[in-house]
Parts: sequence; C-alpha cells; structure tokens
Amino acid sequence: MPFASNRVAPVLPVRDVRGALERYGQLGFQTRPYLQAGISSADEPIYGYLTWGAVGVDGRFTSPTDTGHGGREFRYADPDGNLLRVGSPLKR
Repeated sequence: MPFASNRVAPVLPVRDVRGALERYGQLGFQTRPYLQAGISSADEPIYGYLTWGAVGVDGRFTSPTDTGHGGREFRYADPDGNLLRVGSPLKR
C-alpha cells in the first residue's frame, strides 16, 4: 500500500555515524554527512542528514496498520536500537 508523509525530522543516537548513513542509504534515504573543517569529514562524520526515497534494507519492519487514533503507521527498528514510527492520517 502506498504511504505518504509530509515531513519527518527524527534525531537518532548511533554508535557509528558513517555506518548509519550507509544503512539508511540502503533504506532509500539520500544521505549527507555534516561537514565542517576541523570538526568532521566524509570519513569521520559526527552528524548526518537524510531525505526520503524508496525503502528496502535489513532491520525489523512491521506491516502498516490502522491505529486507534485515526492514523495508519508502520515501524522500523534499526540495528542501533532506534525505533521509527512512521504514520499518516487516514483519509475520511
């Protein structure tokens, strides 16, 4: 079933920023490391940015389900233990 969302801006703690950017890239996100001279580099990013694309990667997904509060959502748990709940309102 197609899923649409206007904007999501989670801040996630990870053990390995570069590895997380690679993993979320496999999920279909466009990834971009935060680069600032003397603070971070493409090889050693301290922060990263994601924008949405198509989905498909290892991790734990749930099927989209209707919620009791008028929405539809699915969940994804990444290897760092972060749980993303992605949802949208049901059309009425």
